[in-house]
Amino acid sequence: FIQSELFKIDLETEQKAVKLIRSRKERAKRVRKRIDEIIKNDALFLTFTFTDKVLQTTTFEKRKRYIKDWLGKLNCPYVANLDYGKKNGREHYHAVVGISEIDFSSYSMGALNGIKIRKDSNSIALSRYIVKLTAHCIKDTARTIIYSRIKN
Repeated sequence: FIQSELFKIDLETEQKAVKLIRSRKERAKRVRKRIDEIIKNDALFLTFTFTDKVLQTTTFEKRKRYIKDWLGKLNCPYVANLDYGKKNGREHYHAVVGISEIDFSSYSMGALNGIKIRKDSNSIALSRYIVKLTAHCIKDTARTIIYSRIKN
């Protein structure tokens, strides 16, 4: 049996691949655990987008800081992540926040959409929200995860 050069992987590369896979699994576990804690009470699943003007006139770091500061003002636990749209590659954020109501008009850099997650919702609906945010956090286009420092 002769192995093709195309499929040969040296031991070091294989070890790096295994570490990467483990790292992604651990990240998904941490995200899921935090979200599980947040949704023990009523919560919100949020999507933050940016206007064209904001994207053209601000830096990535400024937008990230704005989202982090905006979420911090809620004074509740949250998990958020930066993502890029599959279709246009457009930057946006997703978040699960441990609060049942917010002033959507206080977000000024684009659109803010939200869906309520009720603690008394059935487990299937809650699982969908958890899986959705976890998937966003670990997919290839996700670049940054932001956690609150507030304990549940």
